[in-house]
Amino acid sequence: MKRILRYLFFSIISFYFTQLLYFPFKLTDNLSVFYLIAIFAVITLFSRTFFKIIKFPHTGIGFLFLNIVIHSVGLYAGQMFLNKYKVLTLNFPKYDLFGIIETPVVYTNVYTSIVLFSTIYCLMFGFLYFISWTKEKNGH
Repeated sequence: MKRILRYLFFSIISFYFTQLLYFPFKLTDNLSVFYLIAIFAVITLFSRTFFKIIKFPHTGIGFLFLNIVIHSVGLYAGQMFLNKYKVLTLNFPKYDLFGIIETPVVYTNVYTSIVLFSTIYCLMFGFLYFISWTKEKNGH
């Protein structure tokens, strides 16, 4: 129970700070944000256990990469099946630096937006999980 509450609390905090940095979603109604938080909380809660069961890395950089992939797939599947939000494309506007440097307008696809949001979320959650981690003492 304590683990579930910790993961839910960290998921909400991570989602909040991630959406402050980058929020590529168009929500269909007011409750859509709760669907997004639920998707991330459930995937985060079960991903480490799932990776342990199938003998994939459950710590370190390998886990971070796999976690980003599984969160991205979950977010894309949620968009397809729930129809409560739409992922917008990531675009970089054209910058002109005093006529010296001009950058082209770059539009990327939806998948890049999903992976970027999942990466920021996983890094934020991993940081919160890391700073709250305590080693248990022999059953006490």
